[in-house]
Amino acid sequence: MAVKPNPSTILDTYSLEEILDLAKEKEKRNKDEHMAEAKRYLDYLSKFMGQTDSEPEIEIEMEPPAPVKEIRAKTVQRNRPKIPLSELLVNVIGSKPMGVNDILEALQQNGWKSKSSDPRRILYLELKKQVEKGTIDKAARGEYVKK
Repeated sequence: MAVKPNPSTILDTYSLEEILDLAKEKEKRNKDEHMAEAKRYLDYLSKFMGQTDSEPEIEIEMEPPAPVKEIRAKTVQRNRPKIPLSELLVNVIGSKPMGVNDILEALQQNGWKSKSSDPRRILYLELKKQVEKGTIDKAARGEYVKK
């Protein structure tokens, strides 16, 4: 990996036109790399496009490019149904008072995941909404029960 020169050295050494030419050259190189990656991606996909059931299955010798791997990973994650927190919360809370820690643990066991760094805060907000809506009652401080 090349060491980057000091910006003041670059400005002292090169003219503005030379710096612009270098920038254009770098942009062209980046475009060429992106085009090559896109062509590899299209070649990979084109092997599947013309295939019919009567034809033998095509064996792929090359590994799929990065975009194909990312698409596969995303589709695998999205196949499971996503239940809204409000529904899951009503299903988890029973007729016996439950503390927030118990509710949070039960939600996580039922597959709820929060992207928040503080999932308890999200839970508190949803509990407040459900209490106001009337689907859940607040039994005591920090304890909730299904209505």
